[in-house]
Amino acid sequence: MCIIIDKPQGVSLLPGIIARSIILNPHGAGFFIDGQIIKTFDVREIINLLLSKERYTAHLRVATAGSVTAANIHPFYINENERLFHNGTVGIERIGDETDSAATARLLGRLPRHEWADVLSLSDSRFAIADLTTNRTTIYNPKRWTNKYKCNFSKTNVIESDFVFVKNKACLKQMIGVYAMTHVGSAFDEDGTLGDLLMVDDVRRLDRLSATLGTRKLCRVRLTREVSFKAYSFPFAEETLTEKEITNGYSLLSSSLSR
Repeated sequence: MCIIIDKPQGVSLLPGIIARSIILNPHGAGFFIDGQIIKTFDVREIINLLLSKERYTAHLRVATAGSVTAANIHPFYINENERLFHNGTVGIERIGDETDSAATARLLGRLPRHEWADVLSLSDSRFAIADLTTNRTTIYNPKRWTNKYKCNFSKTNVIESDFVFVKNKACLKQMIGVYAMTHVGSAFDEDGTLGDLLMVDDVRRLDRLSATLGTRKLCRVRLTREVSFKAYSFPFAEETLTEKEITNGYSLLSSSLSR
């Protein structure tokens, strides 16, 4: 359910975080960078912006409320100088195809600024408001954010997601259904054995899996290992993942997710 990344000047996002952010949130991205708002569906542009060392706030979307359109990419208009980024769900009346985030931005636009924090604290969502005049972003509900690698993340799945390589077909259905993992295609392990690759949004599930299914049935694909995805070589090594590899991996995984 989306991700907001608030990154300071001079810091580089780890490529693995970039890859997971794009794979898990494929429905457009919005940026507040250099005092400008940029909204795009173009994967290469998203990669280039996420790789920037400039200070930015980024929102990558997975559609829940509202269709997949440019109009529904964050951030949303509050007033002439401020825009709202939102990660979560707000029970609020919407107009037409707008998102709950856009409806929340409309609400804030009718309220005095000193009431914003109290209103937004009523939701367990994470919010960020960009000020175009000062080129600053204010984080709301900060205790619900995670600070890591000098960046603020509205969710941890882009930081903690890992992959499980499954050799035992009997386990596959149970793992997808019971543990809500995402099947992202076939892969070969280091020994050349063909199996299925699942994305794990919460790495704590791996411990439960080992206890339930037995460790011999699973082989965890760590970020330092190279795994072959069908025709692509897509190493999930934080220090070696290149722009081309992110793009190839995203294209393959995206097509797998849509089937």
